Amino acid sequence: MLTRLPATARAALPMLAAVIICGCSDRQGAPPPPQAPDAAVAVPAQSAPTAPPAAAGDPSPADAQMVAALPEGVRLYYAWDCDGGLHLVMKNLIQDRAVSLETHEGSRKLPQAVSASGVRYTDGTVTFWTKGDTATFQREGGPLLNCRLAASGNTRP
Repeated sequence: MLTRLPATARAALPMLAAVIICGCSDRQGAPPPPQAPDAAVAVPAQSAPTAPPAAAGDPSPADAQMVAALPEGVRLYYAWDCDGGLHLVMKNLIQDRAVSLETHEGSRKLPQAVSASGVRYTDGTVTFWTKGDTATFQREGGPLLNCRLAASGNTRP
Protein backbone atom coordinates (compact mmCIF):
# COMPACT_ATOMS: atom_id res chain seq x y z
CA MET A 1 0.00 0.00 0.00
CA LEU A 2 2.73 2.51 0.94
CA THR A 3 4.64 1.76 -2.26
CA ARG A 4 1.77 3.28 -4.25
CA LEU A 5 2.28 6.64 -2.55
CA PRO A 6 4.67 9.18 -4.12
CA ALA A 7 8.13 9.19 -2.52
CA THR A 8 7.57 12.63 -0.99
CA ALA A 9 4.37 11.45 0.70
CA ARG A 10 6.12 8.34 2.08
CA ALA A 11 8.96 10.50 3.40
CA ALA A 12 6.49 12.78 5.19
CA LEU A 13 4.60 9.96 6.95
CA PRO A 14 6.97 9.58 9.95
CA MET A 15 6.90 13.36 10.56
CA LEU A 16 3.08 13.41 10.29
CA ALA A 17 2.82 10.51 12.74
CA ALA A 18 5.11 12.29 15.20
CA VAL A 19 3.03 15.50 14.95
CA ILE A 20 -0.20 13.58 15.55
CA ILE A 21 1.27 11.72 18.52
CA CYS A 22 2.68 14.91 20.05
CA GLY A 23 -0.62 16.70 19.55
CA CYS A 24 -2.42 14.00 21.54
CA SER A 25 -0.09 14.32 24.52
CA ASP A 26 -1.47 15.71 27.76
CA ARG A 27 1.95 16.84 28.99
CA GLN A 28 2.23 20.61 29.09
CA GLY A 29 5.67 22.19 28.69
CA ALA A 30 7.38 18.89 27.86
CA PRO A 31 10.41 19.13 25.56
CA PRO A 32 9.74 18.29 21.93
CA PRO A 33 10.30 14.63 21.07
CA PRO A 34 13.07 13.48 18.77
CA GLN A 35 11.65 13.52 15.29
CA ALA A 36 12.19 11.15 12.44
CA PRO A 37 14.67 12.52 9.94
CA ASP A 38 12.94 14.15 7.00
CA ALA A 39 14.24 12.89 3.65
CA ALA A 40 12.95 16.05 1.98
CA VAL A 41 15.36 18.21 4.00
CA ALA A 42 18.54 18.65 1.99
CA VAL A 43 21.76 19.10 3.93
CA PRO A 44 24.20 21.41 2.13
CA ALA A 45 27.43 19.84 0.91
CA GLN A 46 30.15 20.12 3.51
CA SER A 47 33.36 21.94 2.65
CA ALA A 48 36.68 21.77 4.45
CA PRO A 49 36.67 24.13 7.46
CA THR A 50 38.95 27.14 7.12
CA ALA A 51 38.27 28.64 10.55
CA PRO A 52 40.19 27.65 13.69
CA PRO A 53 38.69 24.81 15.77
CA ALA A 54 35.48 25.71 17.61
CA ALA A 55 35.62 26.48 21.31
CA ALA A 56 34.25 23.91 23.75
CA GLY A 57 30.44 23.95 23.62
CA ASP A 58 30.31 25.53 20.15
CA PRO A 59 28.97 23.33 17.35
CA SER A 60 31.53 22.13 14.82
CA PRO A 61 31.12 23.49 11.25
CA ALA A 62 29.60 20.14 10.21
CA ASP A 63 27.19 20.25 13.17
CA ALA A 64 26.28 23.86 12.34
CA GLN A 65 25.28 22.79 8.82
CA MET A 66 23.22 19.91 10.21
CA VAL A 67 21.53 22.22 12.74
CA ALA A 68 20.55 24.59 9.92
CA ALA A 69 18.83 21.68 8.11
CA LEU A 70 16.83 20.46 11.13
CA PRO A 71 13.05 20.84 11.06
CA GLU A 72 11.52 23.25 13.60
CA GLY A 73 11.70 21.91 17.16
CA VAL A 74 14.14 19.08 16.37
CA ARG A 75 17.49 19.05 18.13
CA LEU A 76 20.77 17.60 16.91
CA TYR A 77 21.64 15.85 20.20
CA TYR A 78 19.53 14.05 22.81
CA ALA A 79 20.93 12.64 26.07
CA TRP A 80 19.07 9.72 27.68
CA ASP A 81 19.34 8.11 31.13
CA CYS A 82 18.27 4.46 31.13
CA ASP A 83 17.61 1.72 33.67
CA GLY A 84 20.73 0.17 35.17
CA GLY A 85 22.69 3.45 34.99
CA LEU A 86 23.14 3.37 31.19
CA HIS A 87 23.66 6.83 29.66
CA LEU A 88 23.11 7.30 25.90
CA VAL A 89 23.73 10.22 23.56
CA MET A 90 21.69 10.19 20.35
CA LYS A 91 22.71 12.35 17.39
CA ASN A 92 20.27 12.93 14.52
CA LEU A 93 21.76 12.02 11.14
CA ILE A 94 19.12 13.71 9.00
CA GLN A 95 20.76 13.04 5.65
CA ASP A 96 21.07 9.30 6.39
CA ARG A 97 17.60 8.86 7.98
CA ALA A 98 19.40 7.40 11.00
CA VAL A 99 20.85 8.24 14.40
CA SER A 100 24.25 7.74 15.92
CA LEU A 101 23.84 6.21 19.37
CA GLU A 102 26.78 6.58 21.75
CA THR A 103 27.22 4.39 24.83
CA HIS A 104 30.19 3.60 27.05
CA GLU A 105 31.02 0.88 24.47
CA GLY A 106 31.30 3.32 21.56
CA SER A 107 29.11 4.69 18.79
CA ARG A 108 26.67 2.82 16.53
CA LYS A 109 24.72 4.02 13.51
CA LEU A 110 21.10 2.89 13.71
CA PRO A 111 18.93 3.34 10.59
CA GLN A 112 15.30 4.36 11.03
CA ALA A 113 12.89 1.40 10.90
CA VAL A 114 9.15 1.07 10.44
CA SER A 115 7.17 1.91 13.58
CA ALA A 116 3.45 2.14 14.27
CA SER A 117 4.07 4.56 17.15
CA GLY A 118 7.07 6.72 18.01
CA VAL A 119 10.32 6.51 16.07
CA ARG A 120 12.31 3.27 16.01
CA TYR A 121 15.96 2.82 15.02
CA THR A 122 17.68 -0.55 14.69
CA ASP A 123 20.70 -2.20 13.10
CA GLY A 124 19.38 -5.70 13.82
CA THR A 125 21.47 -6.05 16.98
CA VAL A 126 20.56 -2.89 18.90
CA THR A 127 17.10 -1.26 18.91
CA PHE A 128 16.35 2.23 20.21
CA TRP A 129 12.69 3.35 20.18
CA THR A 130 11.70 6.90 21.11
CA LYS A 131 8.28 8.33 21.90
CA GLY A 132 8.12 11.80 23.39
CA ASP A 133 10.51 12.13 26.31
CA THR A 134 10.73 8.36 26.88
CA ALA A 135 12.52 5.61 24.98
CA THR A 136 13.51 1.97 25.16
CA PHE A 137 16.91 0.45 24.46
CA GLN A 138 17.54 -3.23 23.80
CA ARG A 139 20.49 -5.30 22.67
CA GLU A 140 19.72 -8.54 20.86
CA GLY A 141 18.93 -11.15 23.52
CA GLY A 142 19.17 -8.57 26.32
CA PRO A 143 16.58 -6.98 28.59
CA LEU A 144 14.45 -4.04 27.49
CA LEU A 145 15.72 -0.89 29.26
CA ASN A 146 13.46 2.10 29.84
CA CYS A 147 15.07 5.48 29.16
CA ARG A 148 14.17 9.07 30.03
CA LEU A 149 15.20 12.21 28.16
CA ALA A 150 17.83 13.98 30.27
CA ALA A 151 18.79 16.84 27.93
CA SER A 152 18.61 17.99 24.32
CA GLY A 153 20.29 20.67 22.30
CA ASN A 154 22.34 21.47 19.26
CA THR A 155 25.73 20.98 20.93
CA ARG A 156 26.99 17.67 22.25
CA PRO A 157 26.01 17.25 25.93
